[in-house]
Amino acid sequence: MDLLGEVERLFAPSGPLSVALPEYEWREGQASMALAVARTLRDGGVLAVEAPTGVGKTLAYLIPAALRAREGGRVLLASTTKNLQEQILRKDVPNARKVLGEDFAVAVVKGRGAYLCGRRFGLYAQQARRTARERHFLEVVGAWLAETETGEIEEIESRGYSPPPDLWFRVSSDSAFCSTRECARPGCFYRESRRRARNSGVIVANHALLFSELFGGGAGLPDFDAAVLDEAQNVERVATDHLAVRFGPRAVSDLLDRGPGRTDEASG
Repeated sequence: MDLLGEVERLFAPSGPLSVALPEYEWREGQASMALAVARTLRDGGVLAVEAPTGVGKTLAYLIPAALRAREGGRVLLASTTKNLQEQILRKDVPNARKVLGEDFAVAVVKGRGAYLCGRRFGLYAQQARRTARERHFLEVVGAWLAETETGEIEEIESRGYSPPPDLWFRVSSDSAFCSTRECARPGCFYRESRRRARNSGVIVANHALLFSELFGGGAGLPDFDAAVLDEAQNVERVATDHLAVRFGPRAVSDLLDRGPGRTDEASG
């Protein structure tokens, strides 16, 4: 059975979804959306869907994406909010696995700054001068570092501790600091997240990472065959942020001071 036929079977009234998910209610809009997504994944092209809250949009694109991954493809699911990413991972992926009867691989990827760098943390902990605030930060994050498998800031926040942004900035992954030879623990949380993505057929990310990858920002995403952009009303803003060049009064003043034909060296 091809992708379209399989989706039609799964989303049929009294079909596998209603058997696997006791609380499931068949909705014509959800079934129609799932078929449209499956057709686009199979044939290519662009699909825009608008549906009211409660239709079940996430399963309508997640299940076809998982089936496409079963065929050897890779689909990127991009949203704006962390809440939706967590919902996909914690609720919708387990439900989709129940429906399909298989444990398909899913990877959640985030920006580099969301991951702790064990090496940077170790170097920061060795510095002599410490305030009470810094000592508390090092104690809590150090204990968490010894047991975490993801190194994601959201994980430690879910345990009731929100690292101060200025201190987290000192210990989070940084491309300028990244070393392939040295690390404070086996592996690197950032690189491990990208390795999981390369080994997964379904990737969950956000719009910012997607456009960073498309416009050469080095997000480190693996190649993918198709992308599903949830919360698409925010796409224009995010795309503009990545394409726009912003500068303030000081930059304009500096540019005018240089004058035509003057180099940075001559104006400095």
